[in-house]
Amino acid sequence: MIKKIITSTFASVILLSQVANAEIKLGDKGSIGTIAFNAGYNSAYVWRGMDQNNGSGSPYIGADLSTPIGFYLGVWTASAQPSGTGGNNDQELDIYGGIAKTFGPLTFDIGVIEYRYPGADRQGSTTTASNPVNFLEYYGKLKFAPDKAPYSIQLAYYEDDTDGQSSGTNKNKGKNYQEISGAYNFPILTVAASYGEYKGETETITLTLSKSLFDMNFAATFVDAKKLKNSIAATSFNTSKDFFLNVSKTF
Repeated sequence: MIKKIITSTFASVILLSQVANAEIKLGDKGSIGTIAFNAGYNSAYVWRGMDQNNGSGSPYIGADLSTPIGFYLGVWTASAQPSGTGGNNDQELDIYGGIAKTFGPLTFDIGVIEYRYPGADRQGSTTTASNPVNFLEYYGKLKFAPDKAPYSIQLAYYEDDTDGQSSGTNKNKGKNYQEISGAYNFPILTVAASYGEYKGETETITLTLSKSLFDMNFAATFVDAKKLKNSIAATSFNTSKDFFLNVSKTF
């Protein structure tokens, strides 16, 4: 099964800085909603501990609509070539939507995201009924972030619409992903860490240091991933330690 992570390029950030320097407010001062844009670059393409772009980085660009009632929609696209999408595929397109509501220090977020690889249906794809390329994931998140506190903690759960690998001994592998993460805002930078379990595939620990400078965001991430026994998606390693850099901007 193909799954994803999203990354991005410095050139894209500079280009968007020139053509889109402010969010778009819908209605009177954003009473209907707000559209914001983002772009960035990661020096590696890693998702749930697995390389998704043959060791290469990838530019991305996206747009998000948020509303006062908590409903949101978004679209994101990047150059990508995950294993199994075929040699003709060089793009990933994600479309997502959901609703997020805050009650005191707690924020609840539920939604759905569709991952599409537009070129994967052409010759060279390994798409089958039990190995789909395009797929959906449903997710739920719970975030604890007290007002004015420098820290936050989040729980997240994702489940796809294919029941993971759908036949034989591979049944249910890759069906769901669960993660606990936390962040702390120090005066000079933000430190974030997470631990995630991708069913039957990987266990992943990440540590990220990030800082906003010159109206842009910079981050350095270390990933320590362990492939589980008889893993299907992570066939190229038993354990993997990766380090990558990110630069991004939101407009």
